[in-house]
Amino acid sequence: MNIDLWSIGWHMLSVFFLALLFKHFLFKPVRAFMDNNAKKVMEDRQQLEVVKQEITIQQNQVKAQKEELRAHSAETLTRSQKQAEELAKDVIATAEKEADRIRRRATEEAEQLRIKAMEDSEERIGSLSVELAGRILSREIKKEDHERMIDAFIKEVAEK
Repeated sequence: MNIDLWSIGWHMLSVFFLALLFKHFLFKPVRAFMDNNAKKVMEDRQQLEVVKQEITIQQNQVKAQKEELRAHSAETLTRSQKQAEELAKDVIATAEKEADRIRRRATEEAEQLRIKAMEDSEERIGSLSVELAGRILSREIKKEDHERMIDAFIKEVAEK
């Protein structure tokens, strides 16, 4: 076996230059690419953390607004119920006053009608009594005729 030192030297020198070329043209660009990607990943993670914090802040704000709206709606509902109750009381009071007024007016009208009916009845009875007395006085009547006339008069008054 023959070992050629020159050949070994050239091979070693070529491996050395290849290593330098790989380092310069392959390793450094790949390393730079990897560093840039790592840097981008770190920036993305930082942005993600910032976004997570913003989301958490917004969620807390939404929860606070939700609670505020619930409290406001409960307050509004309570206020509306009180207003409705007050309005109902006012309507009932007004209706009761109106009913009392109508009842009083109806009572007054009924009383006036009763008084008028009584006056009309008294007038009519008076005129019929005068008429009966005129009939009685206009002729001389017997007791039976007198009773018949009174009965006829009572029937006539009852019919009217």
